[in-house]
Amino acid sequence: MNDKLLINGEKFVVVGVFEKGGMLYSNDVDRNIFLTLRAAKEVLQTDEIKYVVVRVYDIDEAEEIAEEIEEVINDNHGLDDFATAMTMGSMLEQIGDIFNIIRGILVGIAAIALIVASIGIMNTMLMSVMERTHEIGVMKAIGAKSKDVLSLFLLESSMVSLVGGVCGCVLGWVVAIVISSAASMMSGMEIAASVKLEVILGGIAVALIVGVLSGFYPARKASKMSPVEAVRYG
Repeated sequence: MNDKLLINGEKFVVVGVFEKGGMLYSNDVDRNIFLTLRAAKEVLQTDEIKYVVVRVYDIDEAEEIAEEIEEVINDNHGLDDFATAMTMGSMLEQIGDIFNIIRGILVGIAAIALIVASIGIMNTMLMSVMERTHEIGVMKAIGAKSKDVLSLFLLESSMVSLVGGVCGCVLGWVVAIVISSAASMMSGMEIAASVKLEVILGGIAVALIVGVLSGFYPARKASKMSPVEAVRYG
Protein backbone atom coordinates (compact mmCIF):
# COMPACT_ATOMS: atom_id res chain seq x y z
CA MET A 1 0.00 0.00 0.00
CA ASN A 2 1.07 3.59 -0.78
CA ASP A 3 4.02 2.31 -2.83
CA LYS A 4 5.12 4.52 -5.70
CA LEU A 5 5.13 3.31 -9.31
CA LEU A 6 6.65 5.03 -12.32
CA ILE A 7 4.89 4.14 -15.60
CA ASN A 8 6.05 5.85 -18.80
CA GLY A 9 7.30 8.80 -16.76
CA GLU A 10 4.06 9.18 -14.80
CA LYS A 11 4.01 8.62 -11.03
CA PHE A 12 1.25 6.54 -9.43
CA VAL A 13 0.41 5.51 -5.89
CA VAL A 14 -0.72 1.96 -5.05
CA VAL A 15 -4.07 2.31 -3.29
CA GLY A 16 -4.89 -1.38 -3.00
CA VAL A 17 -3.90 -4.94 -3.88
CA PHE A 18 -6.44 -7.51 -5.08
CA GLU A 19 -6.51 -11.06 -3.81
CA LYS A 20 -5.02 -13.68 -6.09
CA GLY A 21 -7.35 -14.13 -9.06
CA GLY A 22 -5.53 -16.52 -11.41
CA MET A 23 -6.59 -16.77 -15.04
CA LEU A 24 -9.22 -14.62 -16.71
CA TYR A 25 -9.83 -14.69 -20.48
CA SER A 26 -6.53 -16.55 -20.94
CA ASN A 27 -4.74 -13.74 -19.10
CA ASP A 28 -3.11 -13.84 -15.68
CA VAL A 29 -4.85 -10.97 -13.91
CA ASP A 30 -2.44 -11.16 -10.97
CA ARG A 31 0.20 -9.48 -13.14
CA ASN A 32 -2.10 -6.63 -14.20
CA ILE A 33 -2.11 -3.05 -13.00
CA PHE A 34 -5.51 -1.34 -12.87
CA LEU A 35 -5.73 2.40 -13.59
CA THR A 36 -8.57 4.80 -14.08
CA LEU A 37 -9.70 5.26 -17.68
CA ARG A 38 -8.31 8.81 -17.85
CA ALA A 39 -4.94 7.81 -16.39
CA ALA A 40 -4.67 4.80 -18.72
CA LYS A 41 -5.29 7.02 -21.78
CA GLU A 42 -2.64 9.48 -20.66
CA VAL A 43 -0.04 6.82 -19.93
CA LEU A 44 -0.66 4.64 -22.98
CA GLN A 45 -1.38 7.67 -25.20
CA THR A 46 -4.19 5.88 -27.01
CA ASP A 47 -7.96 5.56 -26.88
CA GLU A 48 -7.94 1.98 -28.17
CA ILE A 49 -9.74 -0.52 -25.91
CA LYS A 50 -8.89 -4.19 -26.24
CA TYR A 51 -11.72 -5.66 -24.18
CA VAL A 52 -14.28 -4.67 -21.59
CA VAL A 53 -15.43 -6.87 -18.70
CA VAL A 54 -19.15 -6.54 -17.97
CA ARG A 55 -20.66 -7.83 -14.76
CA VAL A 56 -24.17 -9.28 -15.04
CA TYR A 57 -26.34 -9.56 -11.95
CA ASP A 58 -28.78 -12.07 -13.44
CA ILE A 59 -26.86 -15.02 -14.89
CA ASP A 60 -29.91 -16.15 -16.85
CA GLU A 61 -29.74 -12.98 -18.93
CA ALA A 62 -26.00 -13.23 -19.69
CA GLU A 63 -26.36 -14.57 -23.23
CA GLU A 64 -29.07 -12.04 -24.12
CA ILE A 65 -27.03 -9.13 -22.75
CA ALA A 66 -23.91 -10.32 -24.59
CA GLU A 67 -25.81 -10.40 -27.90
CA GLU A 68 -27.22 -6.93 -27.26
CA ILE A 69 -23.77 -5.49 -26.43
CA GLU A 70 -22.26 -7.02 -29.55
CA GLU A 71 -25.09 -5.71 -31.73
CA VAL A 72 -24.87 -2.16 -30.33
CA ILE A 73 -21.08 -1.92 -30.75
CA ASN A 74 -21.20 -3.31 -34.27
CA ASP A 75 -23.97 -0.88 -35.21
CA ASN A 76 -22.00 2.05 -33.80
CA HIS A 77 -19.00 1.13 -35.98
CA GLY A 78 -21.05 0.14 -39.03
CA LEU A 79 -19.52 -3.34 -39.17
CA ASP A 80 -21.01 -6.78 -38.68
CA ASP A 81 -18.02 -8.39 -36.95
CA PHE A 82 -16.23 -5.49 -35.28
CA ALA A 83 -16.78 -6.75 -31.72
CA THR A 84 -17.37 -10.14 -30.16
CA ALA A 85 -19.19 -10.52 -26.86
CA MET A 86 -18.57 -13.77 -25.03
CA THR A 87 -19.96 -15.12 -21.78
CA MET A 88 -18.19 -17.60 -19.56
CA GLY A 89 -20.67 -20.22 -20.71
CA SER A 90 -19.80 -19.71 -24.39
CA MET A 91 -16.09 -19.72 -23.53
CA LEU A 92 -16.49 -23.05 -21.76
CA GLU A 93 -18.34 -24.41 -24.79
CA GLN A 94 -15.49 -23.34 -27.07
CA ILE A 95 -12.96 -24.92 -24.73
CA GLY A 96 -15.08 -28.08 -24.72
CA ASP A 97 -15.11 -28.11 -28.53
CA ILE A 98 -11.34 -27.77 -28.60
CA PHE A 99 -10.95 -30.65 -26.16
CA ASN A 100 -13.33 -32.77 -28.27
CA ILE A 101 -11.15 -32.14 -31.33
CA ILE A 102 -8.03 -33.03 -29.35
CA ARG A 103 -9.78 -36.14 -28.01
CA GLY A 104 -10.72 -37.18 -31.55
CA ILE A 105 -7.13 -36.74 -32.73
CA LEU A 106 -5.84 -38.78 -29.79
CA VAL A 107 -8.38 -41.53 -30.49
CA GLY A 108 -7.21 -41.62 -34.12
CA ILE A 109 -3.57 -41.84 -33.03
CA ALA A 110 -4.47 -44.60 -30.56
CA ALA A 111 -6.31 -46.53 -33.28
CA ILE A 112 -3.28 -46.31 -35.59
CA ALA A 113 -1.02 -47.40 -32.71
CA LEU A 114 -3.27 -50.41 -32.03
CA ILE A 115 -3.16 -51.43 -35.69
CA VAL A 116 0.63 -51.13 -35.78
CA ALA A 117 0.92 -53.03 -32.48
CA SER A 118 -1.36 -55.83 -33.72
CA ILE A 119 0.69 -56.21 -36.91
CA GLY A 120 3.87 -56.26 -34.84
CA ILE A 121 2.53 -58.94 -32.50
CA MET A 122 1.32 -61.03 -35.44
CA ASN A 123 4.71 -60.83 -37.17
CA THR A 124 6.49 -61.69 -33.93
CA MET A 125 4.29 -64.71 -33.34
CA LEU A 126 4.67 -65.92 -36.95
CA MET A 127 8.45 -65.76 -36.57
CA SER A 128 8.14 -67.63 -33.29
CA VAL A 129 6.06 -70.34 -34.96
CA MET A 130 8.59 -70.72 -37.78
CA GLU A 131 11.54 -70.90 -35.36
CA ARG A 132 9.81 -73.47 -33.16
CA THR A 133 8.31 -75.66 -35.86
CA HIS A 134 10.44 -78.60 -34.78
CA GLU A 135 9.42 -78.15 -31.15
CA ILE A 136 5.76 -78.05 -32.18
CA GLY A 137 6.22 -81.30 -34.07
CA VAL A 138 7.84 -82.97 -31.06
CA MET A 139 5.03 -81.76 -28.78
CA LYS A 140 2.36 -83.15 -31.08
CA ALA A 141 4.31 -86.38 -31.56
CA ILE A 142 4.35 -87.07 -27.81
CA GLY A 143 0.63 -86.46 -27.45
CA ALA A 144 -0.04 -82.72 -27.39
CA LYS A 145 -3.36 -81.86 -29.02
CA SER A 146 -4.01 -79.03 -31.46
CA LYS A 147 -5.92 -77.07 -28.81
CA ASP A 148 -2.93 -77.35 -26.46
CA VAL A 149 -0.61 -75.81 -29.06
CA LEU A 150 -3.24 -73.18 -29.85
CA SER A 151 -3.60 -72.25 -26.17
CA LEU A 152 0.17 -72.12 -25.69
CA PHE A 153 0.74 -69.60 -28.49
CA LEU A 154 -2.33 -67.56 -27.54
CA LEU A 155 -0.95 -67.35 -23.99
CA GLU A 156 2.41 -66.20 -25.33
CA SER A 157 0.85 -63.47 -27.49
CA SER A 158 -1.30 -62.40 -24.55
CA MET A 159 1.75 -62.07 -22.30
CA VAL A 160 3.56 -59.99 -24.93
CA SER A 161 0.60 -57.63 -25.27
CA LEU A 162 0.09 -57.53 -21.48
CA VAL A 163 3.67 -56.38 -20.89
CA GLY A 164 3.27 -53.77 -23.63
CA GLY A 165 -0.06 -52.59 -22.18
CA VAL A 166 1.35 -52.20 -18.66
CA CYS A 167 4.41 -50.33 -19.94
CA GLY A 168 2.18 -48.11 -22.06
CA CYS A 169 -0.07 -47.26 -19.09
CA VAL A 170 2.93 -46.40 -16.90
CA LEU A 171 4.44 -44.26 -19.66
CA GLY A 172 1.09 -42.52 -20.24
CA TRP A 173 0.77 -41.81 -16.52
CA VAL A 174 4.24 -40.24 -16.41
CA VAL A 175 3.61 -38.18 -19.56
CA ALA A 176 0.27 -36.95 -18.14
CA ILE A 177 1.98 -35.77 -14.95
CA VAL A 178 4.75 -34.02 -16.92
CA ILE A 179 2.25 -32.29 -19.24
CA SER A 180 0.02 -31.18 -16.33
CA SER A 181 3.03 -29.77 -14.48
CA ALA A 182 4.21 -27.88 -17.58
CA ALA A 183 0.68 -26.57 -18.26
CA SER A 184 0.35 -25.44 -14.65
CA MET A 185 3.61 -23.52 -14.83
CA MET A 186 2.70 -21.88 -18.15
CA SER A 187 -0.89 -20.99 -17.26
CA GLY A 188 -0.33 -19.93 -13.66
CA MET A 189 -3.12 -22.18 -12.42
CA GLU A 190 -3.13 -25.71 -11.08
CA ILE A 191 -4.00 -28.33 -13.71
CA ALA A 192 -3.97 -31.74 -12.08
CA ALA A 193 -3.46 -34.95 -14.07
CA SER A 194 -6.50 -37.19 -13.58
CA VAL A 195 -5.55 -40.87 -13.85
CA LYS A 196 -8.42 -43.23 -13.08
CA LEU A 197 -7.99 -46.89 -12.19
CA GLU A 198 -10.78 -47.98 -14.53
CA VAL A 199 -9.04 -46.25 -17.45
CA ILE A 200 -5.79 -48.10 -16.70
CA LEU A 201 -7.61 -51.42 -16.38
CA GLY A 202 -9.47 -50.69 -19.61
CA GLY A 203 -6.21 -49.99 -21.42
CA ILE A 204 -4.71 -53.26 -20.19
CA ALA A 205 -7.87 -55.13 -21.21
CA VAL A 206 -7.71 -53.63 -24.71
CA ALA A 207 -4.05 -54.65 -24.94
CA LEU A 208 -4.96 -58.24 -24.00
CA ILE A 209 -7.77 -58.36 -26.55
CA VAL A 210 -5.48 -57.03 -29.27
CA GLY A 211 -2.84 -59.60 -28.30
CA VAL A 212 -5.28 -62.50 -28.45
CA LEU A 213 -6.75 -61.41 -31.79
CA SER A 214 -3.33 -60.72 -33.30
CA GLY A 215 -1.92 -64.03 -32.11
CA PHE A 216 -4.88 -66.16 -33.15
CA TYR A 217 -3.78 -66.68 -36.76
CA PRO A 218 -0.16 -67.68 -35.90
CA ALA A 219 -1.45 -69.90 -33.08
CA ARG A 220 -3.98 -71.58 -35.35
CA LYS A 221 -1.28 -72.10 -37.98
CA ALA A 222 0.92 -73.77 -35.38
CA SER A 223 -1.90 -75.98 -34.12
CA LYS A 224 -2.68 -77.24 -37.65
CA MET A 225 0.87 -78.39 -38.35
CA SER A 226 1.44 -82.04 -39.18
CA PRO A 227 3.68 -83.68 -36.54
CA VAL A 228 5.70 -85.58 -39.15
CA GLU A 229 6.38 -82.56 -41.34
CA ALA A 230 7.09 -80.34 -38.32
CA VAL A 231 9.67 -82.77 -36.89
CA ARG A 232 11.26 -83.16 -40.32
CA TYR A 233 11.54 -79.33 -40.61
CA GLY A 234 14.18 -79.24 -37.89
